[in-house]
Amino acid sequence: MSMATLIPDRCTFLQRCYLAVLCLLCWAGLLLPELIAAQTAPPVEEVKFHLQDGYLILVQARVNGFGPYPFLVDTGSSRTVIDPQLAQHVRGPVVGQAHLSMPSGQRRVNLVQLDEIRVGRAIVSDSGAMIDSMKQVKLLIPGVRGILGEDFLSRFDLLIDFEQQTLSFGGTAPTGERCRFFSGGSYKGSLTSNRILVETLLDEKENRIPLTLDTGAKITEIYSSEKKSLAVVSRGEASRGGGVTRRRMTLRIGSTTVKDHEVLQSWRDAAFDSSGLLPAVLFRRIYISHSGGYVVLNPENAAEPVSSESMPSTIGQ
Repeated sequence: MSMATLIPDRCTFLQRCYLAVLCLLCWAGLLLPELIAAQTAPPVEEVKFHLQDGYLILVQARVNGFGPYPFLVDTGSSRTVIDPQLAQHVRGPVVGQAHLSMPSGQRRVNLVQLDEIRVGRAIVSDSGAMIDSMKQVKLLIPGVRGILGEDFLSRFDLLIDFEQQTLSFGGTAPTGERCRFFSGGSYKGSLTSNRILVETLLDEKENRIPLTLDTGAKITEIYSSEKKSLAVVSRGEASRGGGVTRRRMTLRIGSTTVKDHEVLQSWRDAAFDSSGLLPAVLFRRIYISHSGGYVVLNPENAAEPVSSESMPSTIGQ
């Protein structure tokens, strides 16, 4: 056997090992992004909700392991609220006081510490909640025990489907126009947070005003601080809910247009840092990306829900 034939024979094993390792590296390079994406893509937890009066979202929530109790999902509320009886029942210690902002003004209430709040398998641990009797809310929703505010909801990306009456936590973002929102602002010189402030164009005018995207609102409302920039009707017209009904208007958020829509001009000086309220129920479906700071109005597709068993025990902490 010649030297020329010995060299290939001696290198065959090493060459095969090298080729095998090279193939493994190639396969790893091809599969690794997909494996990482599969591990990091947030699962979807779909929760059915009851639609009260055609616009109020009610879900069943557990507090400190007790429940479930009916809670209002309110993106217009910056803080979670529970009634005094529930606070006593779940044995949450009072840890201080905080300002509760209402349309009629602000008042100080007790702040209670909670071990966890759970909706389905979507959990927020070690959170605070305001204690309030919620008299006005209970007039609309008899039996409600609390309000899930943005301090809870902002831990997740949400898909609200008013037609199917489902609330989905997590999942990949659906296709559609992404409209940015502001999560912070200011009120009377103090910084605010846990807001969804969406710039809205009224009647094709050039001035855009920030409206709070609110699942607890039924009608679009503009506060009195904006009355100078709008063609306000006279006070003598029919009043409704503490304000006067404006002529029907066109709203535009990004490229989404709501035509011939009734807007309520409020004469009260509301204790909020936005120019008014934009009801979420104006849209069939709405995706709120708290992680990305944008909303998608009427998205055409969304991630399919998976079983609750695949959800992590704690999300978005």
